[in-house]
Amino acid sequence: MARPRTFSEKDTLKRILDAFWHGGYAGTSLADIMAATGLQKGSLYAAFGDKPALYRAALDLYDTAEVEDSVELLKSRSGLEAIQALLAGPAEAVRSGDRRGCFLCNALQDPGLEDAVTLARRDAMLRRFRGAIAAAIQRGGAASARIPDADAILALYAGLRTLARAGYSANRLDQIAKAAV
Repeated sequence: MARPRTFSEKDTLKRILDAFWHGGYAGTSLADIMAATGLQKGSLYAAFGDKPALYRAALDLYDTAEVEDSVELLKSRSGLEAIQALLAGPAEAVRSGDRRGCFLCNALQDPGLEDAVTLARRDAMLRRFRGAIAAAIQRGGAASARIPDADAILALYAGLRTLARAGYSANRLDQIAKAAV
């Protein structure tokens, strides 16, 4: 008979996400995850599965915790107001002490991701995020004429999150975002 879990899956998953966020898929070993969570391999595998499954669980947590917030922000506003609010996010993160960048942006360039299921999930998340940007621009009507297309905004957002991770100041990120739109 299996022993009942003595750890919070939600808290453990947050630690797994943080480990992958810091080192990426390729740069995060099972030993790193064990150190971050305080759990042994057997407990991790029993609760979440192998390393690709651990990463997918972290990706799903990021999707529901972060990407969904951005999608809701974009749905709640339209046109220039929505895009400005989205692009203000990286500077706000820096002001709050968060310089991790965007987990999705990191996943887009992680050389270790080769699992087709994980790649499909990542790509679906990106399409949903891009679609929310495009819909916000479209809802802005003629007032959105000066906004570049959704791909340009997505690239700008990813660049701002990358610059935040690289150490750019919140004020500089604000200046870049404002100059772009």
